[in-house]
Amino acid sequence: MKRILIAGIAGLLALSPLNGAVNKVRGTVEASRLSEYPVSPYIFGNFVEAGFGRQVSGMWSEMIYNRSFELPESIISFGDMEPTVQWWMFPPEMYNSNAPFWHSGYEECDWEVTDPQLMTLSRIIGAESYKGLGSLQMTKPNEQRAGIIQKGIYFESGKSYSFDLLAGIRQTYPKLTRSIPGFKPLDTEEIRKPFEVIIREEADPSHILFQYSFEVMATQEHHTCIIPDLHFTGRVCVELSYEWKGNMCLSCVSLMPTDNIHGWRKDVVQLLKEMRVPVLRYPGGCYASFFDWRKYVGPRDLRPTSYSYYWGGFDDNDASIDEFLQLCDEVGCEPEICINMMTSTPFKAAEFVEYLNGPDDSPMGRFRQENGVKRNRKVRIFEMDNEAGRKWSPLQYAYACVDFAKAMKAVDPDIELMMMTYSFSNSEYYIDQQLEIAGPYVDYIIARNGGPQFVSRTLAKIRAYNEKHGTHIKLTNTEWLSPSASPEPFDDPAIPQFHAWRPKTEPDYRAVLSFRQIRWFYALNGAARLMDYLSYGGEYYLANFNNCVNTWGQNVIEASKEGAWLSPMGEVFKFFASREDRYPLATSMTDTMNARVQQQRTVYNAAETEMDFPLIVNLRSENDFLKMVACESDRGIHVYFTNKSREDVSLDLTVPKGYKIEKIEYLCAPDRLSRTYLDHSDLVRGERALRSAKKIPVGPLSLNRIVFVKQ
Repeated sequence: MKRILIAGIAGLLALSPLNGAVNKVRGTVEASRLSEYPVSPYIFGNFVEAGFGRQVSGMWSEMIYNRSFELPESIISFGDMEPTVQWWMFPPEMYNSNAPFWHSGYEECDWEVTDPQLMTLSRIIGAESYKGLGSLQMTKPNEQRAGIIQKGIYFESGKSYSFDLLAGIRQTYPKLTRSIPGFKPLDTEEIRKPFEVIIREEADPSHILFQYSFEVMATQEHHTCIIPDLHFTGRVCVELSYEWKGNMCLSCVSLMPTDNIHGWRKDVVQLLKEMRVPVLRYPGGCYASFFDWRKYVGPRDLRPTSYSYYWGGFDDNDASIDEFLQLCDEVGCEPEICINMMTSTPFKAAEFVEYLNGPDDSPMGRFRQENGVKRNRKVRIFEMDNEAGRKWSPLQYAYACVDFAKAMKAVDPDIELMMMTYSFSNSEYYIDQQLEIAGPYVDYIIARNGGPQFVSRTLAKIRAYNEKHGTHIKLTNTEWLSPSASPEPFDDPAIPQFHAWRPKTEPDYRAVLSFRQIRWFYALNGAARLMDYLSYGGEYYLANFNNCVNTWGQNVIEASKEGAWLSPMGEVFKFFASREDRYPLATSMTDTMNARVQQQRTVYNAAETEMDFPLIVNLRSENDFLKMVACESDRGIHVYFTNKSREDVSLDLTVPKGYKIEKIEYLCAPDRLSRTYLDHSDLVRGERALRSAKKIPVGPLSLNRIVFVKQ
């Protein structure tokens, strides 16, 4: 199914007056630049966190859930997932298909025994194992067909799939493998038994779509086959079963569409390219603080399953650091690696840098080659852990950054390091002191507040330090959320106008954050924040939206089993994908109908829209409804304009001499609660040619780019 983004006539209708109300606005763009540092493309970055919100699994093409056959009692339960429940903001029993963000990408259909009367399952540890530290033993004391089955797998007509199973007969006596030269195999090792993979239609399990029999032996081996195009689209069950009496041992299984790109989903990769994502942050977030990188490299079937100590659940670790770098190469973006400081050491971090960047003849370079990995690039940007206030004071953390930086840069002096200044009590107060301690060793500082007043103050501190010490440190935001307030009350009084992340559960889906994050008004708020980032110039070097895929609606890409599509926020990122903006220009704006005034110069006067970590609180500002930012481009000037009101706007623009208006490009929706879906979208995208900069029609609930070209 293809998603339809409505345009044409519907787009023109979106620009028509609403109830006859037209807001008259005058805007002026000046020739003076707000910054002499060119706008950085990295402000349109994104964030991928392993073990959090079905993100990596939504990007990876593996179709089997729990491919390492973990038993339920070994998986971290809901009771161990307090931070995750806090993000949901509702009790675990409400985590189901009624949740506002829900699609099939959140399903976790685990293995089931086809007939518990015929077969039992157990877990063996440390033997017959290739994936992790244990394998699944199937015990069947009869000659009737039984096995395990997994539902909820989606097949698509026109596609073929690769199947791989690592398994063998489980015997009670010792054996010698055929792989050891010079030893004569035992006669019993040549026992061969049939073991089958069966694809059944989920709605009618008696309908077998595909069946293939492998000859398994008393030694574990890979058994592979290609499932051809079955000319079937829909949900299927995968069954692994046999008829003979005896035990089977299963280590791991895999099912992927053959059109995957280095293991990544083709549709997700295409959407990342459409947005021209410039940088991806990985592997966390909080997950990074427990990331032992050695467990996440090497052949995928040899990597142990890991548990997400912070978020709960488990990961098969198939898509990890080497695969992530392949994804960055494919998309054409820069990797940003968040290193583990809290539960690691400078020595381990240095080894990690060498594994990523070291020459082939270095110890970690040889280890990398043993894993069959070839590097096409070096990793340039490293983040010094995440939310370090969970362990250190701001100054303790700064000293720790010095220790890690010395070890890491001894391996590769060209890497660039990012030190956080958030997550501590009274964080802003300590920025100067942190810089004095770690400034000689870091290249960027990270703050989680993107509001103009905060950024203005922080950039002033960085400029002062740089001038004093001759450095070039810049400001970044490696993980930001869109402000989640509405400029006016909703028609439904049960939907709060103002909203804050807080560690409590709600009994009403309409009161939780994910209800808002999938909506157009949230994306419009995000568009206004991206406009702020443009206005700061290149001293504000990088910003990663939180998150990339799924994450309970907090994303730019929705990835269900049936397909992937851009969320409203993803459509906003695609709107900014041209990357033609160069220098921010000073602007002023007068709203003549409601007497709201906005001025944007080197000192910003807009109210803050968020507090520093850990709460994200949204406050009213005088220009909640309208925002304007302008940038020089290679061809002329771009004027960005957001209209969050339900009124049409008639915009009069004055720009420096020598520029001619060309067109207006817009992205809008009929309602603040509009959203996107797999097969259609409420959003409207289009453009119109313009002859005059007077009375430019700007539709309600819209993001706009007005293009001027040099004469």
